Order: sequence, then structure tokens, then C-alpha cells
Amino acid sequence: THTRFSQRRKRLVEHVARLHAVQAPSGMSVYEIQGRLLRLERSVQSATRWRGEQLNRLDRAQAEAIRDLLEEASGFEGLFVRNHPSPWTGADLPDGHAVEEAMDEARALVQRWPALVTSLERLRAESGLVPVKTLAEARTQLGLLAEVSGTLALYSEELYSKRHLYELACALEPAQGGALKRFWAFISDGDYRAGLRTAGLLRHAGQARPRQLLHEITAALQQSERWKTQSAPDSFPHSTPSLEGALQAMRTADDCLAKLCPRLVCADPAQRELAALGDWIGALASDTTTPHRLPRLIAIERELAEHGVADLVGELRQTEPSPGCYADAFEHAWLASCIDLVRSENPSLAGFNGRTHDKLVAEFRRLDKERIRVASDRVRRTHAERVVTVMNANPAQETIVRREAAKKARHLPIRRLVAQASQVLTALRPCWMASPLSVSHLLPADRQLFDVVLFDEASQVLPEDAVPSLLRGGHAIVAGD
Repeated sequence: THTRFSQRRKRLVEHVARLHAVQAPSGMSVYEIQGRLLRLERSVQSATRWRGEQLNRLDRAQAEAIRDLLEEASGFEGLFVRNHPSPWTGADLPDGHAVEEAMDEARALVQRWPALVTSLERLRAESGLVPVKTLAEARTQLGLLAEVSGTLALYSEELYSKRHLYELACALEPAQGGALKRFWAFISDGDYRAGLRTAGLLRHAGQARPRQLLHEITAALQQSERWKTQSAPDSFPHSTPSLEGALQAMRTADDCLAKLCPRLVCADPAQRELAALGDWIGALASDTTTPHRLPRLIAIERELAEHGVADLVGELRQTEPSPGCYADAFEHAWLASCIDLVRSENPSLAGFNGRTHDKLVAEFRRLDKERIRVASDRVRRTHAERVVTVMNANPAQETIVRREAAKKARHLPIRRLVAQASQVLTALRPCWMASPLSVSHLLPADRQLFDVVLFDEASQVLPEDAVPSLLRGGHAIVAGD
């Protein structure tokens, strides 16, 4: 019984030691960690885990710093998790200077945007081309009109109205050859000579070499084909007086967007519809509060990344929990990572089974009760053996005690009985209880009767009252307030 009891006690004590040993890097025991995990709501559970050196860096002080940062980040709400309706959400504005520059560009853009839209409408009316939907389409259309304008600077508009522009380009094809080939074509190919003559008549910018004429006519042919895809069938390329103003407005808008967009997290503005793009630009210019909040938010995010919790920030942005749960989500991820580390390093805790542990505890209790019963029997036997030994060694005292025990009256006073048979009396009754006053009255002071004198509620006993009791024992145990 004792061997099995010792084994069970050892296993339970070792389990308790493992459970309450302080673990790195948390500075808490497994018991504390598990308790804190159980106090967290299920809604704040995180799937993020840290391992190795990354986890070792997250000690208790680091964890508190991260919690403080996440508590502060919760005040930014949607800006932190990137679901805020402001178009400035996610913008790279690390300081006040960057904020001022970005807001200035947004104000400049919103002021110049109506001029661009108006010039595009006027240009569409002049050119007869289809309306553009996006900024990219507007750029393409302006590029075509600019190329047409460049051609018309050299040729009359009659060039595009020629129904056989393709044949003219084909007739000039020999011009791309060498000098001998061009000379041979000139003396032998009537179409080539006619093409040179027609192109020369249409070109009002002076004479040009055949190869240059071919290049310009080919470009005009391509412009004409592209024009047909963006206009009515009977429309031909022609000059547009508003082109230069539209180009200038587009260049100004592009300059503003080129400075502003790299700081923003947004889809390519050129692919947005013009109306939606105008609304987006207006929202940028009208929101004068959000940009000023971003430098501090960026600093918080940078500090969180330096602490090594960028993965958790990514998870928060993906799951979008309540802002008040950010710090608790980190706590769950950190504590769960610490528990995983303990499990990996301590197989006994990893393999813990509650039912098996309960059986072990139940058996320990049963064995403990059995040991108490056995110990009681041993004490009684030891006591009996000592009494017999003392009686055999002191027969006279035994006779006195037996005689007094048989009497029904006229007993000896306790003080005289103790003086005459102290060894047998203390062997029969090794434990006595009396007040300090009773000790002085009943027990002789000329010998040491007891091994230990025990005072309970010692604060109520005066030192002078305790002396008689102390004289009658070898050791003293004092208990009290």
C-alpha cells in the first residue's frame, strides 16, 4: 500500500509542478495560461500562431506593449482593418508633410477636373467620335486626335476624304526600297508616279522625299481606320479646335494623379468611369480629417510589424472583428502559441487525459485513507507496547495506578498520584490538556514530565503564567496571533 501510495503521490506532485512551473516566454504557468484562455470569449479566437525565435521574442513585456498598440489601433476602427469608406483608407502618409502634399494635390485635382470633363465633351461634339467612358479611353481618343492634328499640319483634310487612301499607300510602296528600286519604279510604274503626284498635291507643308511620303500616308491610313472604329461610318478625320485645351487639361490631371495615386491604395483610376472617378476625386478633397489621422496609424502598424505580429494584423483585416476584440485576439494567439510550445517540449502535459487523472486522484485518496487507518493501528500498537514496557520497569507505580483505578471513592489527589507514578501515568496517557493554572496546581515541578509543551491561542497567555508549563516539558510549540 505504501509503495503504491508513494508512486501515486509522486505522479500527482510532478503533474502539479509541471502545471504551475513558470514557462518562457510568457512568464506564466500552464495553469495561468489555460485560465486566461478560458476567460476569453469564443468570438475572439485567432488562428495565428508563432513559433521558434519569433515566439521567444514575445515575452510578457512585449505582449503588454502589443496589447497597448492594438487597443490604440481599435480607436481607428475601419482605417486599421482597411474597410473604412474614406478613399484615403490605406494611404501611405507617414508624416504631416506627406499629408499636406497629398491634400494639396487632391484639391488641385478636384478644381481642374471639371475643365477636363468639359473639354472632353466639347471635343466629342467637334470630332463626332463616340463618347468615352473611362480616362484610359479618353487618353486613347486624345492620342488619335493629336496624331490627326499632326497629319493635318502637313496635309489638307482632303487626304482623309480620299476613298482610295489605301490604294495611295499601296502605290507608294516602292518608296521603302533602295534608290535603284525607287528609280526603276519611277520610270516603269505609272501608279507610283501618280501616287507621288497626288501626295505632293495634298501636302501643303512643302516637298518631301518618297520614303517620308510613304511613312506619312501609311500613318494617315492607320488613323483613318482607327477613326472609323470610333465614329459614324461617313465620318472622316478632321481638325478639332478644342484639342489643345483638352490635351492641356489631360496633362494637368495626369500630373496630379501621378503624384497622388502612388500614395493611395486604389484601383487604376484610368479604368474607372469618368463619373465615378469624379466622385472619388471629390471624396478625396472633401475628407480633410482622415489624412491627418493616418501618420499615427502608420506608426502603430510599423511598431506592430517590428514586434513580429504582422500575420495577426493580416488576419484581423481578413476577418474584420469588432474593434474592441483586437487585443483579445492577440492574447488568444499568443497564449495558444505558448501552450503549443509547452506541449511540444513536455509530452506529459501534451498527453494529459482528465479521466485518467481523475482515476489516479481517486486511487490516491483511497490509499491515503488506508494509510491513515494502518498508521492509527501502528500508533495504538506502539503505545500499548510502551505501556507494557514502562509497567514492567515500574511495578510499584503500576500497583498504585491499578489500585486507584479500582477505587470508587477516596482517590489520591492528582498531584500526589503524579508524584508517585509519573512514568506509568504518562505512558498510559501521553497527551494531557490543561490550563496554565491547572498545571501549577496538579503537576509537580520537580521533574520533566513531558517531551513537548504546546500552547494554543498563545496571545491570551501571559509570559509569567506560561513559565510553570514550560518547566514541565523539554520543548515548546507556541501557536497564536
